[in-house]
Order: sequence, then C-alpha cells, then structure tokens
Amino acid sequence: MHATLTGDDDGALRYFEQALTVFEEERNQVGIGRTHSGLAYLFTRREQPEQAVEHALISLQVFLGLQAPSEIREALRLLERQRRHVGHDAFHELLSLHLDSTSVANVMQALGPGDTDAESS
Repeated sequence: MHATLTGDDDGALRYFEQALTVFEEERNQVGIGRTHSGLAYLFTRREQPEQAVEHALISLQVFLGLQAPSEIREALRLLERQRRHVGHDAFHELLSLHLDSTSVANVMQALGPGDTDAESS
C-alpha cells in the first residue's frame, strides 16, 4: 500500500517535489543518516505547523550544521503543508521513502501516475 498525495491541484505534487529536491541536495552533501536526523522533527512530532517548521530548522542547524537559508525554510513549510494535507502517517511513509531512496524521482514515481513526464520503460 503506497501513500499518495490527495491534492486537488497539480501544485501539491510540484511543491512536494520542489521541497524534496532541496533536501536531496543536502542529503547528497551530508549523507542520508544526518539528513534523516535533521528532518526528524518534521515527521515525528505532532505539533502546530509553525512550531514544526521552527523545530525542523533548529534540528537542521544542529545536526547538519546548515545556515538554514530561505529556500530550506520554504521547503520545510511546503513539507509541513503536505504533512497536514495527507496525514501524519502517510507523510512519514513518503518522506522516509525519500530519505532511503536514491532520488526524488523515485519518490514521485512511487506516488503513482500524475501530470509529470513519467515514462516507465
């Protein structure tokens, strides 16, 4: 059983992909384990949206040593929006899939057919 994004518009998928892409770069730089730790607050704590984002930022700074530039802050907001939209457990499954996989494309493919150029050869 795969978790799916149930957004009414294509924007939900694009935002999710955009946010994951930011963390793809960080994961490639510092490693899967450290990125997983850095994002842990976002999907293990059930708190208010802004608190989740702020805790994730603190976690990223502590575990990854990042300066938390604006694109990372925005990516966290997008991810938090998806967590609230699809539900905590489904989001955990999606984000864990990303953190354990090799690319954002793998995650988007796991979400099923969409409006993206996904060709299965």
